[in-house]
Amino acid sequence: MTSFKFKSAIAGLALALSAAALTPANAFNYLNFQRIAQHDYWASFSVKVDGAPGTGAVTTMKDGSSIAVLFVKKHAFFITDDDNWRLAPNTPISVHLELDGVPFEASGLALSSKEVGVGAEDQSFIKRLTTANEAVVEVNGRRWTLHLKGLNASLSEALDEIKKIEASY
Repeated sequence: MTSFKFKSAIAGLALALSAAALTPANAFNYLNFQRIAQHDYWASFSVKVDGAPGTGAVTTMKDGSSIAVLFVKKHAFFITDDDNWRLAPNTPISVHLELDGVPFEASGLALSSKEVGVGAEDQSFIKRLTTANEAVVEVNGRRWTLHLKGLNASLSEALDEIKKIEASY
C-alpha cells in the first residue's frame, strides 16, 4: 500500500470517531493477541477485542509499558499502558503528545486501572503520526520518547489484515 493510500485509509477510519467511543462499557478485553511481523521498533498484530476482530501496531518500552495504535470496529485508538498505574476506570486523563516537536493535546480515558485510550479522530494527528520520526508521549506523570521507524509499515500491514478479516464475513 502506498503511503498516500495508507494515510487516506487512516483518515477515512478516523472521521467516524469520537471520544464517546471510549466508555466504561467499552473497556477493552483482549483475547488471542498474535504478532504478525516486526518492523524496526513497531510490531503489527491481530487481536480479538470484546469478541470483535482488531489489528494494530505496538511498541514496548524498556520499562515494560507499551504504546499501541488499535483498529477495532472501524474505530482507531491510541492506547498507552503501564503496570504501575492504579487508575480509576472511566476517569478522564490528559494526554500530551509531540510528533517531531508539533504538540497535540488530547482527552484520554482510563479504560482500566493500567490503560489509557484516546479516540484518534483528529486527521492532522493521524497524518503527522504516519510521517513523523519521533514522538514524545506524556500520560499520567509518565513521559516516553518513541522512535516511529517501522510504524507506517506495521499500520499498513494491520490495515491489510483487518480488510481480510472483514472480507471473510
